Amino acid sequence: MSEEIFNNYSVEFKRSGFVMLENALTEKQLFAMRNQLDIWIDESRGHKTNFGVTLDGRPRFDLEPSSHSANSPAIRRISSPIEISDEYLEITRNNRALDLVAHIFGPNIKLVNTKVNLKLPGSGTMVKYHQDFPFEPHSNDDLMTTLYFLDDVTLENGPLEVVPGTHKKEIHSLWHDGVFTGSVSE
Repeated sequence: MSEEIFNNYSVEFKRSGFVMLENALTEKQLFAMRNQLDIWIDESRGHKTNFGVTLDGRPRFDLEPSSHSANSPAIRRISSPIEISDEYLEITRNNRALDLVAHIFGPNIKLVNTKVNLKLPGSGTMVKYHQDFPFEPHSNDDLMTTLYFLDDVTLENGPLEVVPGTHKKEIHSLWHDGVFTGSVSE
């Protein structure tokens, strides 16, 4: 990407709080990630509850308890895939989005965590409106969530929605009546 294009993305990120970078992954990278994901989905067919353990002791594969089955797998999340997949680790270290993050924030960037969020057909997984910032403790606000869409996103398959400019407004609580809901409101 040219310096001018990088600068345009940087201005847009600072204004809106997000950017959409098409072709952040090569076709080869996308194929590798999809292929590994298919292997994990197939592996989940042999499990009835969350399975696998991350280096910090959390369940690696989070299954939708109300709908997961061998015939209809419903993985909600794969935590820290770079711990168990050389392909995911290499792609995390080498992609166009990383170059853009470094352009926006400078070369001293830090990877905090990785995960794969899924909304498989029939799984019933729903994510309510929320802000990412309150999910983790931070000491500053120069951070970014980078998402890679491994499938085409349409209105029918539950696309991500973002509200431009909300990064400059109030940080909303994800707790309601003493219960963590993970959403701005019930």
